[in-house]
Amino acid sequence: MTLMRRLRRLMGLLALIALGAHAYAQGQTQPPDPGPQLRATARMATDTPLTVGGTATLQVDVLTSTWFTQPPELPPLNIPGAMVTGPTGDATLIRDTIDGVPYSGLRFAYLISPTAAGALQVPAIAIRVQAGQAKGPLMVQTQPLDVQASGPPGGAAAGSGHLLAATAVHLTQQIQYSAQPPSVGDHISRVITVQAQGAQAMLIPPPASPDVPGLKAYRSEPVLTQLSDSRGRFLGGQRVDRIDYVVERAGAYALPDVELPWWNLTTKQADRAVLPGERFEAKAGAAYQTPFSIQQDLRDLGRQAQVRIPGGWLLVAAVLIVVALAVWLGGPSWRRITRWTRERAQALRVRWQASEPYAARAMRKELAQPTGRLNALYHWLRLSRRSVSMADATASLSPELRNGGAAAMRDCYGATPNPTRGLQALRLATPRWRQAFRADVAHARQEDLLPLNPRKIDRHSGDPR
Repeated sequence: MTLMRRLRRLMGLLALIALGAHAYAQGQTQPPDPGPQLRATARMATDTPLTVGGTATLQVDVLTSTWFTQPPELPPLNIPGAMVTGPTGDATLIRDTIDGVPYSGLRFAYLISPTAAGALQVPAIAIRVQAGQAKGPLMVQTQPLDVQASGPPGGAAAGSGHLLAATAVHLTQQIQYSAQPPSVGDHISRVITVQAQGAQAMLIPPPASPDVPGLKAYRSEPVLTQLSDSRGRFLGGQRVDRIDYVVERAGAYALPDVELPWWNLTTKQADRAVLPGERFEAKAGAAYQTPFSIQQDLRDLGRQAQVRIPGGWLLVAAVLIVVALAVWLGGPSWRRITRWTRERAQALRVRWQASEPYAARAMRKELAQPTGRLNALYHWLRLSRRSVSMADATASLSPELRNGGAAAMRDCYGATPNPTRGLQALRLATPRWRQAFRADVAHARQEDLLPLNPRKIDRHSGDPR
């Protein structure tokens, strides 16, 4: 019995040693935690070849298996043979599953406009990332790309008389006369606006408008504007040219037609946008004429005719004459004042639409919808806090306000979404956020103010201290 008991104990001890060795081997073969996984890819938004003078979008996706504590930092991109702008607009939130691992991240966009036909080499883009569960900043880069750019048939090289390439071109004009009909010395203003969908504003060539003999032309610097949607995504470009003509001599004139050739990227054919000219006749400067004639009065006085006019009617006539002279002589000035007033009102309207109160009103309208989106909310956060995320905008608020915003975003975009409850929470929280933001701005301004009496005089020594 004693021998059997000893054998059982020995077998149990060997079994425990084997289990411990197996567990140790499993621990040695299990790979360590790799931390946050990062992926970065770059690709063209369209599979069609690029065209010289046109604009294409390069999409750069930055993904992580955790989350971003700060927006990724993308460098400027330099591509020989192309003009590059960006990243432009707001980044788009994206999600993906790779090898069974869920990823989330942001999509950025560069605008690429080839200036010469041939192969374009997009270099690798090094991106600096700050991700959750990482000890410090990380670097990830995309793979280089080879893109082919072709020129329109018969199109000149971009940069000097190049052919505009776009998906649509809209050409409009405004012609205004300083006087009607115009006379020698008056001026005619012609404003030509070109809107090109899918082309950058700096690539829109000036419309051809030849000079007119007898009219002195003064051309202003063009105004270039990028066309984008509410989230800053690229749509196209706009160019506004203004030509002021001054009449040098009397005669019949015709403002020339304006033509703009362009390449249609949709139909792959050459097209042409045309603005019709306008005919007018300029008169010689009219000699001054008195508003009334006194010849008949002199004849009546010569015949000793007596004319009696009440004093009140003379006053009314004098006032009417002064008003008529003011309107006649000050017509161009009144028109300039009217035009200045209209332009000032338009500038005030644009300034109001870019202000924080206007963005707050748009946000309230958006959140009042039963299934509203959050575009206006993020636009308001950018204006009021200079932040692109709700976490950054509410970082300085109290825990109650900050946690309420995080709970609302989980209801809108979490694993178990409840958009109705999330929008209701945002409708209740945003007024308190706005009040807190204003308090922060007021406190910062008070800290920037200088003391009312920065220098005090020592009564005993008389020296400032």
